[in-house]
Amino acid sequence: MGAQQSARNLLIIICIILAIIAIATLHGFAATLAVICITVAGFTAFTKSIPARKKLYGLGIALVAVLVTNGIEGWQEEREEHRRVEIARQQAAQRAAAERKKEEAFIALSDAEHLDRAKALLNANAATGSIGDALKHLGAITPSSPEAAEGEKLKKEFGDTKRRQAREAAKAQAAAAQKKAAAEAQVNRVLRDAMAKTIENKLLDDGYNVDAKAIGPDHTILQIKWILASKVLAHHLSKEGDFFDQARRVGFKRIEITDGYEETWYWNLK
Repeated sequence: MGAQQSARNLLIIICIILAIIAIATLHGFAATLAVICITVAGFTAFTKSIPARKKLYGLGIALVAVLVTNGIEGWQEEREEHRRVEIARQQAAQRAAAERKKEEAFIALSDAEHLDRAKALLNANAATGSIGDALKHLGAITPSSPEAAEGEKLKKEFGDTKRRQAREAAKAQAAAAQKKAAAEAQVNRVLRDAMAKTIENKLLDDGYNVDAKAIGPDHTILQIKWILASKVLAHHLSKEGDFFDQARRVGFKRIEITDGYEETWYWNLK
C-alpha cells in the first residue's frame, strides 16, 4: 500500500507540473483541453478496470487533439496578428499619401493664395495649430513678391496683438492677486481684533483689570495694558509659546505689555 500511495502522489505531482506547463505554453483552448486530459489521465492511471492498451490509445488521442487544437489556435492568432499589421501598414500608407497630397497642394498655391489663407487663419484668438499653419503660409510667400510686404505687416500686427493681450492678462492677474491679498488682509485684521478681545475677556474673567487691543496701521501690534504690569509678568508671558504661535498665525508682528505710563515690554514676532 505504501508503494502504491507513493506512486499515486508522484503521479499527482507530475500531473500538476504538466498542467502548469500546458497553461504556460499552449494557446487558450488547447491549454484548457490539455489540463482536462491530464486530470482525466491522472484519475484513470490507477484504475484497474481499464486495460492498459485503452489507456495508451486514449492518451494518444488526447495528445493529438491537444496538438491539433494548439496548432489551429496558433495559426488563427498568427493570421489575426498579420491582419492587424497589414491594417496598420495600410493606415500609415494612407496617412503618408494624404500628407503628400496636402503638401503638393500647399506648394501649388500662389503667393496671393498663401496670403489669403494666412489672413483667414491668423488671429490672436486662433488655436495653436491654426497659427502655425498661417505662419507656414506666410513663410511660403516669395520675398520679392508684392504680397511679401503685406505678409510682414500681418505678422507684425499679430505679434503686437499677442503682446498686448499678454500685458492685459498680466495686469488682470496682478489685480486679482492684489484683490485677493486685500481680502485676506481684511480677514486677518478681523481675526487679530477678535483675538485681542478674547484675551481681554479671559483676563477680565480671571480678575485682571486689563485692556487688550490690536493697534498700529494694520492692527499688527497686540497691546495688553495693565496698571500693575511688571517685569515678572513679562517673564511669565515670554514662556507662553502657544500664545505667541497663535498671535503669529493671525498676523501679529509685535506683542507688548505696558502699565500705560513708563514701563513697556515687547516681543517682535517673525
